[in-house]
Amino acid sequence: GNIIEESSLRISVSGICRDQLFLDYLNNFFHKIFSLDEERILPQYSSNKLSAIRINSIVIFYALEKLGVISPNQNIKSFSIPQWIFNQNDYTVSCLKGMFEIGGNIVINSRNSLELRFIRPKEYIVKYFEKLCYLLNIKTSNISSFQREVNSTKKYLTLKYYLSIARKSQVKKFLNLIPTLKWELSRNRIQ
Repeated sequence: GNIIEESSLRISVSGICRDQLFLDYLNNFFHKIFSLDEERILPQYSSNKLSAIRINSIVIFYALEKLGVISPNQNIKSFSIPQWIFNQNDYTVSCLKGMFEIGGNIVINSRNSLELRFIRPKEYIVKYFEKLCYLLNIKTSNISSFQREVNSTKKYLTLKYYLSIARKSQVKKFLNLIPTLKWELSRNRIQ
């Protein structure tokens, strides 16, 4: 998600995330974590499909500050994972699950095997993901980057950072330790 201004959060939704089950999951998550009213969560549609969820509430920022994710003096467009997340396995697993639900991909690679990828526009976020995996003894690839053309008419390029979990034993360990809704929704399509 992106923090747009001091009272608005925009979460882009794409691919498998457009599944109604996942969207209901996100809505329930926001209600539970931030105690938001229905009218605060605004879906945004692109070509008749949900492409983003916008949440208008200052409550989010107070909750993120209370959890230590952002500090009052910090640049509002960046975040950090508080140290207490790294100190307890339950919190580490929960944080890794949330990060994967938002920025993770489940793909069949060129060797025709299952691979997990984590892709974000900021390298420090991918480094957080790598550190969380390391703490849970899950082996990942090194962090790499690639450029992608965003708008073919304006030739606008964007830089993305990613890592992958490709070893069969590590993929299995990740999915057993961190049962994500994204995996549950993908499993039927892959088999």
